[in-house]
Amino acid sequence: MSEAVPTLEDYRDVAPPGTVELLRRLSERVRGRRVLHVSTSGKVGGVAEILRRLVPLLEEAGVDAGWESLDGEEAAAQVAARLHTALQGDEERMPPETFDDFRTFTRARAASLELTADVVVTHDVLPAAANGQALDAGTVASAARQLDLPAGSLANGAGVRFSTDAATLGQNTRATAVIWQWQAVRSYTFVWPASYATGSIAMVPLPR
Repeated sequence: MSEAVPTLEDYRDVAPPGTVELLRRLSERVRGRRVLHVSTSGKVGGVAEILRRLVPLLEEAGVDAGWESLDGEEAAAQVAARLHTALQGDEERMPPETFDDFRTFTRARAASLELTADVVVTHDVLPAAANGQALDAGTVASAARQLDLPAGSLANGAGVRFSTDAATLGQNTRATAVIWQWQAVRSYTFVWPASYATGSIAMVPLPR
């Protein structure tokens, strides 16, 4: 069974009052612009899960939204998954021939992508690293370290800058977490940290 295409109205009952109307008004500023998303996979992973819902919502808002991925041969997808887990700290040993085959695939796939757009959003390190370069460990690490997004540039108020300090190596030093609390029906408040708080913690009595 195919997944239902989401709409902004689907979020009306869970979003704060006025959110859907605000998004519709804001969309007028970018109506007709071309926004292209590029990810490693269009099938699996958190990015794919987000984009499957985000792209239709952008289209509904009047944005010409597209999505390209490096999906292709099954063998290449398996190698990409192993690289992904290795970057997260798992030990992986792959022969040079595997890397050569993967480089050949990613170069060909990257060259076939249609990247004409007003804005191109690259969601993963691997597509950025595959842009005309050898896809080895050093190139992938270098692509990650070059990311420099100031605080406030992401939707959650965070940024991206990976630490090169030995004590915090690889950690995003501009990551941001917030705590919010449901305080009434269809009404929540950000309560921590103070820089993002929109109100104070409230004692909400629970029914017996």
